[in-house]
Amino acid sequence: MPVPDSSLAPAFKGGKQLQPGGQGVFYKGRLTVPADGDYKIAFSAVGGVANLQIAGQSAVLGTEAFGTVTTTMHLTRGTHEVTMNGWAFEKTPLSVELSWVTPEAARTDFDRAVAAAAKARTAIVFAQDDSAEGVDRTSLSLPGRQDELIAAVTKVNPRTIVVLNTGSSVLMPWLRDTAAVLEMWYPGQEGAEATAALLFGDADPSGRLTQTFPATETGHPMAGDPHRYPGVDGKETYSEGLNVGYRWYDRTGVAPLFPFGYGLSYTTFAYSDPSVVRTPGDSTPRSRSVTPVTARAGRPSRSTSAPARTPRLPRRCASSPDSARSPSNRESSGASPSPSTRSNCATGTSPPAAGGWAPAGGPCTWGPPPPRRP
Repeated sequence: MPVPDSSLAPAFKGGKQLQPGGQGVFYKGRLTVPADGDYKIAFSAVGGVANLQIAGQSAVLGTEAFGTVTTTMHLTRGTHEVTMNGWAFEKTPLSVELSWVTPEAARTDFDRAVAAAAKARTAIVFAQDDSAEGVDRTSLSLPGRQDELIAAVTKVNPRTIVVLNTGSSVLMPWLRDTAAVLEMWYPGQEGAEATAALLFGDADPSGRLTQTFPATETGHPMAGDPHRYPGVDGKETYSEGLNVGYRWYDRTGVAPLFPFGYGLSYTTFAYSDPSVVRTPGDSTPRSRSVTPVTARAGRPSRSTSAPARTPRLPRRCASSPDSARSPSNRESSGASPSPSTRSNCATGTSPPAAGGWAPAGGPCTWGPPPPRRP
């Protein structure tokens, strides 16, 4: 809801704030907060770029590309300074809208949502974040009270599905109590249709994670080292070397929430007859038979791993082509990894202490990604 005139002095009227090509401060006033609590602030800007700052907290950036940006601010009862500034594009005016959800309104909405979920056959909770280049996340948790809402809904309805619209990995303290989680990322203008098709089973969820999801706030490569993040004296040091992403988890033995490449399907598959064949040109195509064992088509998860070229890496992952499998067919699936991985699989090599290459041993493995953390 728009911030009422009684809470802003002077009153703020949404809409055009700066003429084309204009820039500077277009609002400065005082916000009266009725009670201590977390306030959800929604801010949008069209025709330029705008910044909103309340009570000296981190500025909220609004642009056309971001749409309506939402953030949660903890504010105390009383008055707080509000400043808005920005600049307009050369040929268009800058228009800005500001609204909020008070703690009282949030509690009412929260209780209504839980009550509705308790009466439903299946509850679907949509959760989201707002992330963008140049804006650091303050934590890996969903913003606001979203984790709390999901947990409350799962308590009254075990058939709860969580749909995530997030830009990266998030923590899921409620995961064990949900029936399913669908990560849709930021799907764009056809996102609603795609989400509905997946939820109703009209399409098979064929995507696989392109990153590892950590299980805890401290269980990831950037945790515990301020030189890596957020940096010291304005400088970040990328000291992890080659141990980035899944390699860091392999090296440290830290269990992720979901591993790189993880993803489920509406069907299950049986894998059989794996083979690795050396062919001319130092290539090592792999093949195996993949057969759906349930009565619908789907795309299997699979990955290839090989001994790494360097002992600093526990293993390397290689890609394999993906295609749908029909319930009635047993089909052969093949992969052609990168040349470096082909060499690893064919010869099992790693660099010795002084020059040249020597056998490193270790098998090439091919199969679905490892299971997520139980």
